[in-house]
Amino acid sequence: MKAIIPVLVLLLAACTTTPTGRSQLMFISDGELNQLGVNSFDQLKSSGKLVRDSRRLGYARCIVDALVRELPSEWRGIAWEVQLFEDPTANAFA
Repeated sequence: MKAIIPVLVLLLAACTTTPTGRSQLMFISDGELNQLGVNSFDQLKSSGKLVRDSRRLGYARCIVDALVRELPSEWRGIAWEVQLFEDPTANAFA
């Protein structure tokens, strides 16, 4: 019984609500998660596989701009960086 109490406290402390109102468990803070994303994105950019074709980049930026317009207002002001990578693997960082 004594072992259950710390587990319950941990689970309650990790409960949070998403911007859409959905409940979830968070074992990592938003700041830590953002930093992991930044580090991974920086590592990928340093791989040298960036697409420099302005037409393809413009197309991707158009899509991202349309998506950003649909975000909650507090997220629209973020400086969104759009890059394309020469890689057959489907992936996205946000």
